[in-house]
Amino acid sequence: MPKSISFRFQPLLFLLVPLWALIYGLVPGFQSHEYALISSIGDKGITAGSMSLFSCYSFATTMTFAFSLIGLIAAIWIGVYGLFAAFLPKLRGVKTMSIVVLVSLGLMVTGYIAASIMLVNCVDAFTRDFYLAQSGTFVTYNAYAFINANFVLGLALPSGLLIWWVIVFVAHLAKKA
Repeated sequence: MPKSISFRFQPLLFLLVPLWALIYGLVPGFQSHEYALISSIGDKGITAGSMSLFSCYSFATTMTFAFSLIGLIAAIWIGVYGLFAAFLPKLRGVKTMSIVVLVSLGLMVTGYIAASIMLVNCVDAFTRDFYLAQSGTFVTYNAYAFINANFVLGLALPSGLLIWWVIVFVAHLAKKA
């Protein structure tokens, strides 16, 4: 075995990030409620609570889908980087790893938060337009009232990981100085 290749288990933990992203996208992010509509078939609305978040993103605007795709690609990149870092010591260096992971986590968090805010606004707009077209009257609700724990955790977990990674990186820099 060449000297430049050795195995460490810890970087493989980065594979949990794309796994989380996949689970987050496959689970519905809205509670089942007739208000939170994402699409329609004829005169019947399709509730956002009956669709996965990936499905909701694909029914929303192109920008919403693009931001969620950026978040997903960044999550996959973190997993791929962790896989390579498990075997290549040069990729495990604190400076290299911290910068790559900080940038990737920043893109992922920004993408998912932007996509989620845009998705909720799309659900609001579609629902309002749908009910106004059906009956001409509409009682205002807010789609944020119908998001479930998966939606909130989907934003909190990567944000928490990013904050933790920044703290560890700053602590390492302070220790070196």
